[in-house]
Amino acid sequence: MILSFLVCVGLAIRAVFKYQPLYGDLSGQVIFENDSISVDNRVFELDDISKINFAIIDHKDLYIGRRGGLEGRKSQGVGNTFSFMVDNKQLTYQFQLLYKGQIKEIKDQLISYHIAGKLHFLHLIELLGITKYEDIQEFKQQLATGLK
Repeated sequence: MILSFLVCVGLAIRAVFKYQPLYGDLSGQVIFENDSISVDNRVFELDDISKINFAIIDHKDLYIGRRGGLEGRKSQGVGNTFSFMVDNKQLTYQFQLLYKGQIKEIKDQLISYHIAGKLHFLHLIELLGITKYEDIQEFKQQLATGLK
């Protein structure tokens, strides 16, 4: 009985440092441009897109606690999606973030999508992590004057 307990404790400790398994491949490439989005060499012009939405759930190394079970308690960072409407069809793609806040690397593109009416302002400030009222007001002013 003590041996069983020690084995369970050992597996639980090991799971803390282990990544969750990937169910599939990490393949393909997404490129966010100011006037387009490319997914695996397929280019979607911003003028043809009607709405863009991101769901940022995790990033690589995020500790997910007991949800990971014994398979691993560190996230691979692939629980993120972005979707957009093209020709009355919603396209959704999953992508990996390597660290918290990595989405901010495409700040200029996100702002371009908002200015073009494709990304809602509240979603934009959420993605950029702007939460304080004063910072939101300052950001609005910057957008209005064309500063990024």
